[in-house]
This record gives sequence, C-alpha cells and structure tokens, in this order.
Amino acid sequence: MFRLFFAGAALAALAVLPSRADFLLAGVEIDGYVSECTTGAPYTSCVKDDVISNSTPGTGQFGATNSLSLGSGSYDAGGAFAGYLYEPYLTAFAGAGSDPAAEQGYYLWTDASGHVRVIQGYTYGGLVPAMFQVQTDLEASIVGDALNQVFANISIFDAATYDPTQEILPLLAFDGVSKAGLGTDQLRTVSETLLLDFELQPGQAIYMIVDLSVTAASRSFKHEETEVDAEHTLRVNFVGGPTDLLTPAITGPNAAVPEPSALLLFGAGLLGLAWTRRRH
Repeated sequence: MFRLFFAGAALAALAVLPSRADFLLAGVEIDGYVSECTTGAPYTSCVKDDVISNSTPGTGQFGATNSLSLGSGSYDAGGAFAGYLYEPYLTAFAGAGSDPAAEQGYYLWTDASGHVRVIQGYTYGGLVPAMFQVQTDLEASIVGDALNQVFANISIFDAATYDPTQEILPLLAFDGVSKAGLGTDQLRTVSETLLLDFELQPGQAIYMIVDLSVTAASRSFKHEETEVDAEHTLRVNFVGGPTDLLTPAITGPNAAVPEPSALLLFGAGLLGLAWTRRRH
C-alpha cells in the first residue's frame, strides 16, 4: 500500500515537471559596442563620432563568443555551460587605447563595452522542499580610472512566473557586484565570491540568469596616451543542496556530459580570447 502511494506521488511530481522545450529563453546572449569620438576642444561635442555595435541573440546555444574592434578600442565576450550541472561560465574583455589625434589640440575619446548573459534552466525533481546554495566567483583586473568598470550579477527566477520584460519580481534570489578602476595606470585586481541561498519546491522549475559586463574608456590630449583594459571571468557552481535531483535545461549539443578535459579546453579557449586581445 505504501509503495503504491509513494509511486503515485512520484508520478504526480514528474507529471508537472516542464520539458526542456519549455525553457525557451535558455542560452547565451552577447552584445557590445566600440566608440571613437574626436573633439575640437575639451568636453565639447564630437566632431567625428564613429560607433559600431553588434550582438549575438543565441538563445538555445550551448556556447557562443563575439568580438568587435574599432581603432584602438575592442571587446571580446563569451559564454558557455560547464560542469556536471552545466552551470553558466562567462568571460569578457574590453580595452581602449588612445593616440594623439591627427590635428594638434584635438581630443580622442575611446569607449568599449561588452556584455554577456547566460541563461540556464533547472527543474527540481525532489518530493520534498529543499534548500540550495550557489557560489559565483568573479576574477577580474582593471587598469585605469573609475570610467573602467566591471559588473556581475546572478538572479534566480521561478520559471512559471518569469517575465523577461519585467526582470524585477518575483525573484527567488539575487546578488551582484560592481568594481571600478583606481586611477590612470593603476592596476586593480578583483576577486569576489557571492553565495546565494534559495528554496525549491517539488517539481519547481527556475531560470538562473547570470550577467557580466565590462566597460573600458580612455581619453587623450595632444601627446598623452593611456591604455586601459579589463579581463574577467565569472563562474557559477552549485555548492549545496540535493543537486542530483536537478535537471538542466541545456546539457550540450548532443545532450551528452562532456569529458572534463573538453570542458577545460573550452574554458581555456574563452580565456584565450581575452588574453590575445589584451596582448594586442
């Protein structure tokens, strides 16, 4: 009798679990821009303003990268899913260098910005409520003044009520961090860890949305030159709770668990994008 009762409860719980196709927003999104502005005098409007931007909508992709460059400004960004539970892994770089403008007395302003968002969905298959803990690690370096910044945040939404046009409520959990440069030619190393706790009900589905944004800016006058860059990685991991009862929405191109070596190579490739851009 008890066996039949528990079997029936388990089947009822499974019946309400959303399929992977219901997580229509899961995937990687990237956008950014680079701008160069030449002015005729300090703090006046642009005499020549070149702005280019691009984006990778990428919903449903297992991984994506994007890059853009204009003059002395550039950005690289990438996102993927890594680990046993295919947690979000993000990397981004923005750099801006300014050379003296062609004509004496002109200012050259260069701005570059990159943003990557990774959205993963999870369904909790337990029969009783459970607490989970997620750790988010940001590693970054910033060279330049307060115009050079990094922003990172993680949000947990109930998938049943999530509205992408109203990313405020209802939130199950949220945390974030922002850091800015300390000054011209000064290096700031950032190493931040965020811990997020939230409770899931039997059969509940969630969206985990992770954002990483970087902005680099430089200003020059006559023969002044400045270089600013920011290089960052953001990694999310479940560190508490019955994670064996979580089902990810995105699990790779063929829904197969990748080998650890493959994950390391993919992560190294994303980091290589930023490192290569920094060296050049």
